[in-house]
Amino acid sequence: GTFIGPAASSKAASGMKTVHFITFVDDASDLHLPIGTMLAGLQTVMPQVSLQSHCMPLQGALACVQREVEAAQSDPSFGGFILSLGTRQVQQYLAQSGLPTVVHGSVYAGIPLPCVETDQDSVGRLMVRQALDAGHRRLVWVNRELWRRGDEVAFDGMMDEVHAAGLERGAITVRNTPVDPNAVSVAMQGWLDELEPPFALLCREPNCAQVAMKAAMLRRLRVPKDIFVIYDDTGTF
Repeated sequence: GTFIGPAASSKAASGMKTVHFITFVDDASDLHLPIGTMLAGLQTVMPQVSLQSHCMPLQGALACVQREVEAAQSDPSFGGFILSLGTRQVQQYLAQSGLPTVVHGSVYAGIPLPCVETDQDSVGRLMVRQALDAGHRRLVWVNRELWRRGDEVAFDGMMDEVHAAGLERGAITVRNTPVDPNAVSVAMQGWLDELEPPFALLCREPNCAQVAMKAAMLRRLRVPKDIFVIYDDTGTF
């Protein structure tokens, strides 16, 4: 039979906590979520924890998160949120909710949330230094179309390094990769038509660097003398 009473309530309060990992699908169609690694890390400090993943569309992101918050508030096992790739509005909403939240990535300025992030400023600076050490004075920052907070910080670091090297602002230009991965190759061919070697391509994504290398070889460009390609691999989980 089924018994409802004090015994049932004590069973429910088993100490198990549920942490909700929220991420969004934007321009990363092949996004690999770090669920297994993240759960293993959580269990080292919270042995009785489960991790639920919520992969949401970026369009209407705030409404989706609001629904998750309303559901979590009525769940006695709720342990907190881990937010990845969130917009400013989503970060602000979770900060105002007062619920335990950690951002996996960079926090927008003025939003009081803790975060675990890569030093994006150093990423940008290091990419510029590598290009300058290879002898290139013309730089192209190839970023995704949808800029995130980390992209902004990385580019600020690049600009600081460009100024420190005595280069003019025009020494670095920006190109954004299309959302459709199949269109990246076409776009790259167009950029190579516009840009006269030698120059350095500072790629935000590894797949963009691979496309650039293939395009350079097809044009018989010398790597790294004519075209120097460097990419940021810190986003790979």
